[in-house]
Amino acid sequence: MIKKKPLSLAAAVILTLSAHAQVIAQQRTFDVPKQPAVSAIPELARQADIQIVAPAGSLEGIYTPAVVGELDLREALRQLLQGTGLEIASIDDRVILLRRQEKAAADIDADNASLETVLVTAQGPIERKRNSAVVLDSSEFDDVETLASDHSIAAMAMMLPGVSADEDGDQPKYITIRGLQADLNHTTIDGISIASVGNNGSGERRINLQLVPSQISWRTDISKAFSAEQDAGAIGGVLDVVTRSAFDRNSTYFLVDGYGIYSTYSDAGAKNVLDDANDHWGQGMKAIFSTQFGPDNQFGVLMSGSYQSRSRNASKLVQDRKGYFSDDGAVVGEPNAEAGWNGIVSPMNFGYGSFPNTIENQGTSVKLEWQPVDSNFHGSLLYFSYSRKDDWNEISNDIYIPENPTGIIEQDENGGRLLVRIVDSIWANNTWTRNNEGYLGNLQWQGENSVLSLKAGHTYDNYRNVENMFQSRASGLERQRIYVDYVNSELPQITGFVDPSAPASLTYRLQGGQHTQPFARETVDDVRLDYSWNAGPEARGLGIVTGLEWRRLVLSKDVERTVYATGTVVNPWMIDPGAPSLEGQHYWVPWLDGRAFIDEAVDSLPVNATSSRSQSIAQDFKYAENLSVGYVSAHYATDRTLYLLGLRYDRIDFDAWAPVTRNGVIASGLDTFDGGYDHLLPSFNVRHRLTDDINLRFSYSHTLGRPRPADIAAAQSINCTDSDEGENETCSITRGNPDLKPQRSRNVDLSVEKYFNANRGAVSLGYFHKTIKDNIFTLTGSDVIDGVDYTIRQPTNLDEMTVQGVEFSIMNRGMRLLGQRFDASLNASWFDGETTYVTDAGSRSIDRLLYQPEWVANASVTYRMPWIHGAARVAVNARGPYMNSTGGLKAWEDAGRNQLTTTNFSLWHSLGEHLTIKYEATNLFDEQPDYGKGEDLQILRQMDDYGRSFYLHVIWNL
Repeated sequence: MIKKKPLSLAAAVILTLSAHAQVIAQQRTFDVPKQPAVSAIPELARQADIQIVAPAGSLEGIYTPAVVGELDLREALRQLLQGTGLEIASIDDRVILLRRQEKAAADIDADNASLETVLVTAQGPIERKRNSAVVLDSSEFDDVETLASDHSIAAMAMMLPGVSADEDGDQPKYITIRGLQADLNHTTIDGISIASVGNNGSGERRINLQLVPSQISWRTDISKAFSAEQDAGAIGGVLDVVTRSAFDRNSTYFLVDGYGIYSTYSDAGAKNVLDDANDHWGQGMKAIFSTQFGPDNQFGVLMSGSYQSRSRNASKLVQDRKGYFSDDGAVVGEPNAEAGWNGIVSPMNFGYGSFPNTIENQGTSVKLEWQPVDSNFHGSLLYFSYSRKDDWNEISNDIYIPENPTGIIEQDENGGRLLVRIVDSIWANNTWTRNNEGYLGNLQWQGENSVLSLKAGHTYDNYRNVENMFQSRASGLERQRIYVDYVNSELPQITGFVDPSAPASLTYRLQGGQHTQPFARETVDDVRLDYSWNAGPEARGLGIVTGLEWRRLVLSKDVERTVYATGTVVNPWMIDPGAPSLEGQHYWVPWLDGRAFIDEAVDSLPVNATSSRSQSIAQDFKYAENLSVGYVSAHYATDRTLYLLGLRYDRIDFDAWAPVTRNGVIASGLDTFDGGYDHLLPSFNVRHRLTDDINLRFSYSHTLGRPRPADIAAAQSINCTDSDEGENETCSITRGNPDLKPQRSRNVDLSVEKYFNANRGAVSLGYFHKTIKDNIFTLTGSDVIDGVDYTIRQPTNLDEMTVQGVEFSIMNRGMRLLGQRFDASLNASWFDGETTYVTDAGSRSIDRLLYQPEWVANASVTYRMPWIHGAARVAVNARGPYMNSTGGLKAWEDAGRNQLTTTNFSLWHSLGEHLTIKYEATNLFDEQPDYGKGEDLQILRQMDDYGRSFYLHVIWNL
């Protein structure tokens, strides 16, 4: 048995990245700076993609010279070992063995036997994919090479095949896997489930991966085919963040990365209303420290910290109301020529918003590890705490047009003149704060042919917001005959008011105002015990993996809201922003000066007590869920084929508490109910090595999409009407549904993988198909309760949907082109979904799923430049359009995001042994998100502008 031991007591360090005899004579570009031998030897092995075994005791205090240039491996090793007292002892088809020069070759075997060799593996994404029992893709973090734009786990995962994101402005927030929205995926850290309140505490199961910085990870694995050994609450895939270890490196490691940020977007109007809103600049820092200690170096500690503050100012042009008319001015209602539509999309509103925003991320992690000498046990305890604060402001206006023929004064395909109905102005400030914190423990025993692992975690996620929102409105303007002229451009825009003085002369009244403080918290306690026998990578014959898991999730939300009465004249606080609403336009409408309004007027505003109480309590809920799992997975391996046959038992029991409103009156206390479900979930996986370089895979599995807590614990509203006799005639109820069942998916995967370039390259092609039953829709039904007829509107299981797709990927490290060395990767995925959307009025077939893009593609190229001790990288993320809301039976009301491609660039180079300078540009070509409407999202409805960002890093490391 080979035991893991710390470097200071071990006889050798083996770095495994790939090894074949034929690669020894290949010319490579090396760039290994002068440094301690204990780190230089693994670095040269990494660049050469080979294994090197060296006597650890001979490395202490030795520095190696720099190795730079186009060399074969023997020459590179000769230069590296010059003056070190080490020499090459042997080269076989897997390992290069080094020895002290005074040792005779005949003593090598005896020397190795007495020194108890330690094996340290550095298996890369390609080897990991090749050896995995299921379909797996990985992304690794590098302290220097990973882009700052990939600072979160969400951003790193987006470079993998079949992965896209639901964006939050200019950053990914939730990931979709194989076209399945974030609620249908599962996320773990070191195999332990973590807490997340979802989208601002609204009761989803999605994990906000903006909060988890990438530097906590060694790598991120995404499993897209399932065995019984994985969590069953995922249909798209399971994302596991594998954290770093103090034993990943052979010595103390310390790195500090300080950087400045410049964001290009500027908005003059926002600056004039908010003095601190136009800041281009930001800054950040991250630090990593790891070391081993104790009498036998059996303990390790790894600490990381990060901080970033940046401005993310944005503007939004919004036009989500469209009108469709005939040639004679009649309302058609839909863009359908057969219904008489004249072919002109008539704008029914013109909206512009300025959104000054400052984002602050900070956090820390500490990992303590224990790897005792001469013991089969090892363990770790990880603590992490990450927070994000968004200081978000909105200053916007909307001009509304009558949605009938009276609003169209003149119109053709180039533009026209429209009658104004309403002018709105909104001022809002939100301070969103998220904090994700947890403790994760792992204790493992490894025997001759078996592994017993106990993992436990306690994590929680808090969300808090403080919001002030005020809306002013001038209405009834049709009678004042106020007109605007507009032109059809990419998004139709107003060129001016016919009477330029009209906006300033209107009477503006408070249309809405509120002060809101929501708080949500989710805790997750997870304990799992796993045992495997004869199931390792080199095992042959029958093996078993089995385990138990218990997990408790508790989610609660509490809202406090003050609603102000409407009608107050607010003209004294309406101001000229000092800039046109949009660059190049020559009109303006007043903006509400929200800060002055809060300071001078809010305390005297009347409060709507009834609305304040009902809107506060109606959003409160609590949900508690217990998961109990048992699984068994039989492995059978031959020299060429691995079979996995598994069965997983999955049981959920829950309790929920929700408020009740009866005829508009909030009832005292909360309504309590419980429920649950259980499933037996089979799986079967086969991996067959057709040749040494070709894998064939097949997978079949059943998995679940668990209902959202908000669909079960929604507030209950009961309204009844009385007959003349005073008896209840009919009642209606809107509520959550404790009888809701999970979505059930049957998953099929087929793929082929080809490995080349001495395992530094791989190409794969895969097909998948998923049939998902018991989709969840909110519908109205009827029932008789205590002799009274009720109509009941609640989430309901109904119908099914399917999604299938093809994934292609190719990657190659260290490839040669025109005498230069490159690393390159490319992946592309195509998705085809079909769902039946059901409403109270009927159903409609849709050729996609919500949040499912039509395609996803990613590419990156890294150009190695040893003459500057650095490299340059270009990374491209692209996705097709996706729908994020449906119009029910009205396909022309479907809405979503259009195609988006972003390109990021970085260049880094070293200045001496310890200093690296890095330059980055994110969204290099200034591609900005826009939004569409219609069955194919073909009608533009919104355009955003976040600008670009540039980073300058100064990195110092030991």
